Amino acid sequence: MKKTKISQGSNKDIWTLEGREDLLAFSFTDRISVFDWGALNASIPNRGKSLERFALSLASFLESKGIPQACDLKTSKSADCFVSKKVGHPNLDSQGTDAKQTDASISDWKFLPLEFIVRWGVPQGSSLLKRFANNDDMNFSLWQRFEKPMFEYSTKLEPQDRMLDLPEASKMLEDAGVSADMVETFLTKLCKPFLKFFEVRGLELWDAKFEIAYNSKTNELMLVDAITPDELRLTLKGLRRIPLSKEILRSWLKQTPWFDSLTLAKASAKEGWQKDVIFPQPQLGAWRSERLSSLYAALADLSDDKDSKLLWNWIQQVDAPQAKVAVIGAGGREEALRWRLKQEGVSVFEENSLDEVKKQKPQDLDAVFVSMDGDLAEGVVDDLAKLGFWTFGPSQNASKLEWSKWFGREAAIKAGIPNPIFSRDLNSFDKSKHAVPVLKLNGLAAGKGVFLFESWEALEGKATELSEAKQDFYFEEQCEGFEASIFFECLRDATGKASVKYLGSGQDFKRRFLGDEGPNTGGMGAWVPHPQLSSEDIAMFEQWGNSTVKVMEESGEFYRGILYVGAMKDKTQGWKLIEFNSRFGDPETQALVTQWPKDKLILRSMLQLNVDVSSDYGISESDSHSLCLSLVHPDYPEKATPLQLKTWNFSNSEEAQLFKTTSKTGRIGYLVAQSASRHEAGDKIFEILLDSPWKDSVEWRTDILK
Repeated sequence: MKKTKISQGSNKDIWTLEGREDLLAFSFTDRISVFDWGALNASIPNRGKSLERFALSLASFLESKGIPQACDLKTSKSADCFVSKKVGHPNLDSQGTDAKQTDASISDWKFLPLEFIVRWGVPQGSSLLKRFANNDDMNFSLWQRFEKPMFEYSTKLEPQDRMLDLPEASKMLEDAGVSADMVETFLTKLCKPFLKFFEVRGLELWDAKFEIAYNSKTNELMLVDAITPDELRLTLKGLRRIPLSKEILRSWLKQTPWFDSLTLAKASAKEGWQKDVIFPQPQLGAWRSERLSSLYAALADLSDDKDSKLLWNWIQQVDAPQAKVAVIGAGGREEALRWRLKQEGVSVFEENSLDEVKKQKPQDLDAVFVSMDGDLAEGVVDDLAKLGFWTFGPSQNASKLEWSKWFGREAAIKAGIPNPIFSRDLNSFDKSKHAVPVLKLNGLAAGKGVFLFESWEALEGKATELSEAKQDFYFEEQCEGFEASIFFECLRDATGKASVKYLGSGQDFKRRFLGDEGPNTGGMGAWVPHPQLSSEDIAMFEQWGNSTVKVMEESGEFYRGILYVGAMKDKTQGWKLIEFNSRFGDPETQALVTQWPKDKLILRSMLQLNVDVSSDYGISESDSHSLCLSLVHPDYPEKATPLQLKTWNFSNSEEAQLFKTTSKTGRIGYLVAQSASRHEAGDKIFEILLDSPWKDSVEWRTDILK
């Protein structure tokens, strides 16, 4: 049957059929669209055929239940596409098609200019959570199920869809010749068999979007257009956290700079807002494209034969390809991140330099993890995102929380976080009331930008020296107590708000020698979890994190990536912020990633490389303990000639790891061990060191092992 294309949409094309002026053919494509953007720059292999199979299976079922619809199943089979009765539609009329194709004499059916939304509950990503967040009369909770379906209306023919209240929707329907009561009666009749179609297949249906046409001569309504998973929100019964539609793509994309830029541009509500989106869409990469393709295929199979095996295989990632990730940087932290990614089934790009990553095509890497403070400060995340890479880490402006310690202090004040007294003017400190303040460099200093002094004279001398060198610094009240490192992932939650997820805590050791003596270093070791934190402390730090990302968002800079909160519990004043970092700590990371539950895909979830988009990591401080010991050059932290070390063929296991580094900081490697207690982990490391070929060449702090 000869077809002629008359329209191309973001997801499907529309055709006329030779000799059948009363019908239109719809061919689904591999294109995909979200957020009113139109077609993305990536296609999903075989998506079109999967959607067609699903739509025709559902249409056949509804026809058997007596639901009026436009789909012509017989012609669809012979034409090998989805064929529908022709309905008068403004978008087709406006494209200059032949009058006989849309003339009312051919079709008495007219498209109602609304989208009809039926809700059976509140799934993850539901707009109800955001739209009614502050409405006491309409209080919705995640995964709430309704006793009876809820009907809502949105525009369909405007440049941007918008929700309508019932009076406005009723007025638009009346203008089209039909009442809201008539439409709701039709939808109510549809709901029971529609819901049944999914229940018998082991699926939970949460909401659906329908398009309806009205025949004024017969006073009838019917469904128009095809219904596919993209018009639905579905989950498997008992496994609600995994969306089974393009909601999974929305969830992934919401954690990208492109979405932030799109949100700002879209808020302008002006025509052509897409031109104001400054970041390109990130490439989906091979893993995400395959996962979406397999999902659509599994749903199509399920619609045909009710066998959910393929869908379960998809969720369990049976036969899924390995995702490929690059981690930029050569330090122990980066080695530990690569190790954890491999434990989570990820293929790690062997090169670790920015130059080598930039030589790759964005679609050939599923994600790039920007881990180092200097790279973040230089805007590497922004640069890679502008090239189309799927990046992880805060933007240059957002990471100012770390690369300007002064800015971090000001942000903390706005967030209501307790700070030590800080000032650029030393006269702000009363010598009769205050201990000698700490001097802090304002910029990045590789963990060596904090100076402590025994006397005011020594402090003043250092301040004079730095001033003459035109270094930026400030003074800070000296607190006395114990420190803690707390880590969060910053992301958009189900409502789109900035929020944080707890990743763990640690205690690191910054001083070079036993008993916390000697100069500050980049870190001599760490314990995970922190031995002195309570659940109340962690809840307070989580509130600090949420307040901080909210302050950043209100300033126009969405913070995503890792937020490190360095805090001290002062003996007399309680908890105070010491600093923010915009990345994982070092050496805490080496202990942290090895202590995480082995069955949790934590880094994959951060990088949007998991079908479980809930990010429910289940971090528990009581699971195990991990201890990291830094192995350093004897002259560390001073610069020294490289050591000639013997080969150490250490085999990493589930209980002990060696992370070597090629960085030039003087920290040569990190021994990490896990056990039921911190002390047992320390004993393991000590036993390993006794047999180490490095034991007579490198140094470490033995007190960290106790």
